[in-house]
Amino acid sequence: MIGTVTSSAASITRSADTDESPIDPATAQAIGVEVARIAGHFRPDLRPQQAEMLTRDFIEDLARYRIPEIQAAFAEYRRAPDSRGFPRPGAIIALIQKSQADRRTSSIQEGLQPEFGESRPSMWWAQPKSMWRSHWRESDVPSGEKIRDEPRGVLRDPAR
Repeated sequence: MIGTVTSSAASITRSADTDESPIDPATAQAIGVEVARIAGHFRPDLRPQQAEMLTRDFIEDLARYRIPEIQAAFAEYRRAPDSRGFPRPGAIIALIQKSQADRRTSSIQEGLQPEFGESRPSMWWAQPKSMWRSHWRESDVPSGEKIRDEPRGVLRDPAR
């Protein structure tokens, strides 16, 4: 069955949704291998025609994701104690999207943001100093520009 699945993966070159969107052959092959592996766990009785149809569906639905994400989602599904049957593409997509959301959340929580916080707006020094963020410094004001301490305060040269 693995040969049937991987050969059908190699034959798919375009997405079913649009005839203009080519599918990367390496991605199609990787999805075919993952479908064959999981079929060995949940559906060893698949006939070649069924295997080819399932593989095509998975390729069309998962081709927009990166190979490592696809492989991780299949592995997670396979290892999950509540996985009882052969997955639908939507179940794998849900695992991929959950993983993406978790990565975004953890990167924010771990402080993988710019070293000095969020970026400064254009001409940030024109705002009164009382409104500056903690990481804005007078020494970062471009030369020749002036700052003010209060909203209606007098313009002055920044301390360097």
